[in-house]
Amino acid sequence: MYKSMKERFRDSLDMGLLENPLVPRQSENARWLLEQRYYADRYDPETGGLRKERSFEEFARRVSRIVCTAESLYRKADDIEWLRRLEKNLFADLVEGRFIFNSPCLFASGAGMTRVPELAELIYRSPDEMELADYRRLYDNKTDNQQLFACFVIDIPDSIEGIFDSVRDAAIISKYGGGVGGNFGHLRERGADIKGGTGGKASGPVSFMETWNTMGCVVVQGGRRRAALMGMLPDDHPDIEQFMDAKTEEGKLSYFNISVCVSDELVSAAREKRPFALRSRANGKAARTVQGDELWNKLCQNAWRRGDPGVFFIDRANADNLLKLSGTSTSSPPTPAASSRCRRTRAATSAPSIWSNSSAPTRRDAEASIWKVSWTRCTGPSTTSISSSTPPATRCRASASAPSASAPWGWG
Repeated sequence: MYKSMKERFRDSLDMGLLENPLVPRQSENARWLLEQRYYADRYDPETGGLRKERSFEEFARRVSRIVCTAESLYRKADDIEWLRRLEKNLFADLVEGRFIFNSPCLFASGAGMTRVPELAELIYRSPDEMELADYRRLYDNKTDNQQLFACFVIDIPDSIEGIFDSVRDAAIISKYGGGVGGNFGHLRERGADIKGGTGGKASGPVSFMETWNTMGCVVVQGGRRRAALMGMLPDDHPDIEQFMDAKTEEGKLSYFNISVCVSDELVSAAREKRPFALRSRANGKAARTVQGDELWNKLCQNAWRRGDPGVFFIDRANADNLLKLSGTSTSSPPTPAASSRCRRTRAATSAPSIWSNSSAPTRRDAEASIWKVSWTRCTGPSTTSISSSTPPATRCRASASAPSASAPWGWG
């Protein structure tokens, strides 16, 4: 039965029990982490000075209150009961562990306002005492530091001005706690004539990733944590092999996750062991060709050794993109790569072993094989004995359990 948005929230909640649990909801380690990184400094009317938030419930009150202030833009005074109910349900979801916001939202909600006596009183007041004008006052007094989003993707044009504009934008986003992703595929390859015809040669996208990485080294996300950067490069870029090797040396691009934008064309070329063209970003022509299976195996071997690069199936992403009429997807922020890192860092199966039983290559074959291997590697050891001298591809195949009878792919 269909329910409206308002009907999906509980009408009555025991706020006394929610705000004053009989036993702490968090472990000692969790409480320590909250105190170190997430609890805000707030004005305390009892002492007339500043103190840190003392409990997860006080912290959840601040976050749920600030998030709900945006509703004041769209509600009238007679909607106040609905707004209170919305806040109470959001608060309950937070304290009962059913839902949690991203980190920037948690530590930036109310930033700059919790120290102001009259605004702090509104932020931590009981929801039953809030009026629509109170929510709107909090909204109108938000500061520039109240940046609640975690994930951003920015464009990196093929010009020196555009490149350093992207560094500036990434630095500002990192300053306010966001993670930044970018596709470096527009940048012309190393050794190509630089744009403008001055006779110089381009240094290539990997060199400019170092500039981003230096920025990440000196800018701390929201003053709380290290910067998070995602760098992507299409599989047909002439510098793709250098990109795949970019993190093989310890300490290189340490603030980056990197991923290759894998196309259907590369999957097909790897399956059929045929040449794959790498196209110049300067003129769009084929700069050289490589063997598709060798390029694929290089990607997998490096991913197995170092955890990078990951893979972004760009044709699949754009085929399934719900906003495809607004443009194509070229990159992702670092968040998905970091959250799924365990699963994606073990993909090291050679092309022949992936598809030797397949009659035709498909995106599904490639994705299913990679994720099957990597998930098994991360979720538990195999009964097969694997030594340090075992070749990487063999290790992954030995540690992967056999696919189920219903699985549409084979293992060779």
